[in-house]
Amino acid sequence: MSEHNIHKYKRITLKPSKKVIYKCQLTHCNHYLFEPLVWNKITICWSCDSNFILAKRKNNQVKPKCPNCMTVKSEKIDTLFEGMF
Repeated sequence: MSEHNIHKYKRITLKPSKKVIYKCQLTHCNHYLFEPLVWNKITICWSCDSNFILAKRKNNQVKPKCPNCMTVKSEKIDTLFEGMF
């Protein structure tokens, strides 16, 4: 896959319709997709800039992160509360 087909999506809620789109935030790119169409597309992680497949989650982030970055955050939280209970 060529580099120009990979986008860095950001979740945006349109007002007043409250429809959700994912718009690419890369310079000179005006690509966007409505929420149902963005799932299973390749995107760039906002934390580590690696490519990953965007999957629908329970609480969708404004700036999607890859599963590795999500795991690191949850591990840090677990470590923070370790031994408190």
